[in-house]
Amino acid sequence: MREYLKKEELAKLWMEKELLIFDFDGTLLDSMPMWEHIGTDYLISQGIMPPQDLEERLISMTLEQSGAFYIRELGLKKTLDEYLEDIYQMADQKYRLELALKPGALAFVQKAAEAGKKMCILTTTGRPCVEAAAARHGLEHFLPFEKIYTCGELGMGKTTPDIYLHTIRQMGSIPQKTLVFEDAPFAVKGAKLSGCTVCSVFDSSAGKQEAVLQQYADIRIQSFLELV
Repeated sequence: MREYLKKEELAKLWMEKELLIFDFDGTLLDSMPMWEHIGTDYLISQGIMPPQDLEERLISMTLEQSGAFYIRELGLKKTLDEYLEDIYQMADQKYRLELALKPGALAFVQKAAEAGKKMCILTTTGRPCVEAAAARHGLEHFLPFEKIYTCGELGMGKTTPDIYLHTIRQMGSIPQKTLVFEDAPFAVKGAKLSGCTVCSVFDSSAGKQEAVLQQYADIRIQSFLELV
């Protein structure tokens, strides 16, 4: 069992760090309810009956991986590029017009920027969606688009530490000086295995994987309001 810090220790903890890495969907943006159903909705629109365990099977996949799964296992008659274009069209309007930030997210990002912290976004979501929502909510003033790293562009997922180590190097820091904010249990684990300190941000999509969060999260918060 790794050290499990109390919440009141977090203020001191994040101030001691040089780099803050934020996941986007489910961490900064309240978008997971949409993503939980988009795969099912898409398959039905293509005349394919989704398997009952689809959401469970997709939870740790990138969009590219889910598309490859649909094509290979479920008989989707699309190329991967066509699938990605379809999904982004389905999600685009919600990112541009509807999806809200999670409570306290913008205030904490601004506070961290004022404290001089290096910051970036590391996300499984495609760049167009992330940039659209970030711009609408004013996040780009503190997290410019060149500080957005996506799993698709890097060719790596969050189930292993590699993508975190790569991002940390790109940001000019080291794991020991990095704090990662994630909501998904598989990503919390991947981040922790990289040697970073990890803060788990509550999201209902985390489901029943309490044991993973207990083992790998150094600190857990219900929302960023606890940090501002």
